[in-house]
Amino acid sequence: MAWRAFIRRVRPGTKPGDGIQVEVAFRDVISTPKREYSRGYIYSAGTPEADFRALILADRQKLRSLDAALETLQSSVDTEVT
Repeated sequence: MAWRAFIRRVRPGTKPGDGIQVEVAFRDVISTPKREYSRGYIYSAGTPEADFRALILADRQKLRSLDAALETLQSSVDTEVT
């Protein structure tokens, strides 16, 4: 599985000073059927771009890790847990 992250939408916060609302689409286009998951983030004033990017990449890595665990667990169906 190859999850990738794409910025889908960027909007100002509902009130001044609320930050910027960023919607990120996580897509796995290799799987059949193709999978997509969206998540919203708030970009706050003063947040370094690298830190904000790291949040998104950490979530992408979690999705990749869960896929790897799923494959391992699926291959263990009907095996004894010792």
